[in-house]
This record gives sequence, structure tokens and C-alpha cells, in this order.
Amino acid sequence: GLGVEANSVVSPVLNHDNKVLIVSDANKGKTFENIDALITDKPEVFINLTVADFLPIFLYDPDKKVIALTHAGWRGLENNILKNTITKLKEVYDSNPLSVIVGIGPHIGVCHYEVKEDVLNKFKTYPDATINKDGRHFLNLGKIAEIQLTNLGLKSKNIEINSECTFELRDKYFSFRRDNPEIIETMLAVFGMKY
Repeated sequence: GLGVEANSVVSPVLNHDNKVLIVSDANKGKTFENIDALITDKPEVFINLTVADFLPIFLYDPDKKVIALTHAGWRGLENNILKNTITKLKEVYDSNPLSVIVGIGPHIGVCHYEVKEDVLNKFKTYPDATINKDGRHFLNLGKIAEIQLTNLGLKSKNIEINSECTFELRDKYFSFRRDNPEIIETMLAVFGMKY
């Protein structure tokens, strides 16, 4: 229904890590293992990834006409997936972070993303992104991503976060954490430029 041909799509098999892949026309229709971010400057190459609760992050540099799509859960955020993405944009395309526009899609909100202390401790330097309530710990993944992006030189006014919670909105979104299914369903994030 998107008007995107399957053979023009490039897909990663997510690893919840920090590897970034630059894709071109030659990669159309292919799948790549252990990748959590895709970048392209080629029109009609559609990059996509599956999401269930973690962040789909869309990045666009209108000056250099390049896009990136990054998947970030707490592991990816801890392991600098965003830094690696921005570094590649700078090194390969000479992107200026001040020009990059970011959209963060629906994800599990701080209202429902309860974590144990070991995960919370990994983000001690983000006090604005953690909530402690009745001895329970909650993490704001979108806020952590926003802080990391601004620390990387992006303008906060160029970062838009969809605050809809995938866990809460049962009729609208799939949530792995909420549904814990035997057969995994996911949502698809797709990003591309037309000629």
C-alpha cells in the first residue's frame, strides 16, 4: 500500500547493537545480518526495519540528500548506535549535524518501560530520562536518544518525538513486552526518497 516495490527494499536483521550499513542500488532487495542502522543517498532505495517497542529513528540531511534509519533499544543506545550513525553521515557524506532532521517513531513510553537496576545504572548520566516510583524504575528511551543526538551536535528543534506508547495503545500498535507472543508480530518502518 506504500507504492514501494519489494525488490527496492533493503532490510536489516537487527542485533540490538551498533553496526551501521551504507546501502546503494546494488543492495536493493537484499537482507543484511547484524545491522541496526541503514544509510543511503540513493533515490528509490527504500530502507526499512522492524519495530515492536524500541525506537525507529528517521534521520534526513536535506543539504546532502541522505537518509538514515536506525533501530535503538537500550542496548543500542548504550553502545552508541546513534553516534555511529551520525559519524558515518559526517565521514561519508560530509553531513553537518546542525542540518540533520530527526523523527522518532512510536515506542514504549516511560509510563510502561520498567527496567531492573542493572539497566537503570547504565543510564545514570541521564537523570532526566529515568523515573523511580515506589521502588520501581522506568526508562525514557526517547529522551535518552534526544539527549544523545543533541550531544552529537543536532539541534533539539530538529528532533521530533512521537510520544504514543506502543504498550498502552493496544488497538493501534504491537508491543512485544505487552503481548509476549509465541509468534512475533512487528511493525515496519520504511524510509526512502523518490526521484
